[in-house]
Amino acid sequence: NRARIEPARTLEDPPPPTGTRDRVPPRRPHNRVTTTRLMAPPSFADQAPAIVHENLQHMVGERVRVVFFDDPTSSDEKLNGRLGEVMAVGSVERCAEAIESGTLVDIDVRLDDDAAHADGEPTTRKFPARCLIHAEHRHGEPGAETVTPEDARVLLAAALEDHNLRHHLDAEDEIQRPGLAARRRDARECLESTLGPAGFICACEGGPFNRADVAWAGPNKVCVESLQRLTDRGCVGDGIVRFNRFGDGVCGFPPLNGPRMHHACSGCDRPVPLNAGSAAVALPCRHLFCAECVATAQVPPHGFAYRCPECEQPLPHSSEFETDRADGMRNVARHFGCVYDGREVVRARYREWIANGRCECCQATYDESGLGVWVDCSDGTGEAEADRGDFHPEMEYDTRYTAKDLQRRFETDPGEFMRE
Repeated sequence: NRARIEPARTLEDPPPPTGTRDRVPPRRPHNRVTTTRLMAPPSFADQAPAIVHENLQHMVGERVRVVFFDDPTSSDEKLNGRLGEVMAVGSVERCAEAIESGTLVDIDVRLDDDAAHADGEPTTRKFPARCLIHAEHRHGEPGAETVTPEDARVLLAAALEDHNLRHHLDAEDEIQRPGLAARRRDARECLESTLGPAGFICACEGGPFNRADVAWAGPNKVCVESLQRLTDRGCVGDGIVRFNRFGDGVCGFPPLNGPRMHHACSGCDRPVPLNAGSAAVALPCRHLFCAECVATAQVPPHGFAYRCPECEQPLPHSSEFETDRADGMRNVARHFGCVYDGREVVRARYREWIANGRCECCQATYDESGLGVWVDCSDGTGEAEADRGDFHPEMEYDTRYTAKDLQRRFETDPGEFMRE
């Protein structure tokens, strides 16, 4: 509260009495103190329900697939794999109740082939966001085993060191991000023991859905992790994190087992070179191709999404590929070209698991679909995004570059940093 002093309003002096003996002196004005109450800015806790609701609202009208909802031990109707359309999401008030109680927000979905009500209204069912994925995303196929125990140990240790250097570690992490603190402990325990195939649950909460087991158990009801669990989509893999799978779909990490222990193009089945900067293309669905198979694939009709030639998963940023319709698929090959060091990608995936707990499938689908690298301009303007395909393969994946690097790219020696 802030106080201010204002002069009081004064009454008109009464008329003087007829007798001087009884004359009353005029009233003197006096000062009074008044208080003005200032509105405090809304806190993060106040804004949290609206933030959750806004994120969920983007799902309305989307075609989705149900995953990890059925209890495998139950004889009830099986819903996993069913397709439908999101009709509505919980209100802001419902989001506030979910945050307060530590539960999940229900999303109304009309499943295909469900009968309509007698009044003609469509029948809807309720699912949490963690049991819904995009209808056309590749799903249910875990990553191939591609990382040896020796490489996993080295790269996980490097990722843990990266994370410790980037983030200030203190007791506040246990309150704000208890899952992150737990994953750091898990990583250290794995490094102290042997890195076997045993894994962790994907942070997208793969596994049968049970309302009794999904209550938020963290000490802080309103924190980054408590809100993420309300809005994160379902796992597109098998729900398990295994360190030996983190190289799936990464050029330079071919399968360790199976009939083909090399990278084979998903289009022509010919071997794909392993070296960085080769004519290999890795799409967000984890399918690898030679550049020619992608460049010569069929261009979709105008206004339709570009897709993986193998599984037809829609590619993000489709509008950016249409700068020249004739070269649309060549732009796809260029943007998703393997112009990186594969070990840096796996190291970044381990680092992302420590931060957010996602498996290799969810990282490839949700996190690695961007086309750019980030360059720190060091001039107060923040980070700028640049096309990863324009950089030389030696520029590392998921690395921030300074303004000096950016200047050298355009002025001093473009060939050193740009892909030829």
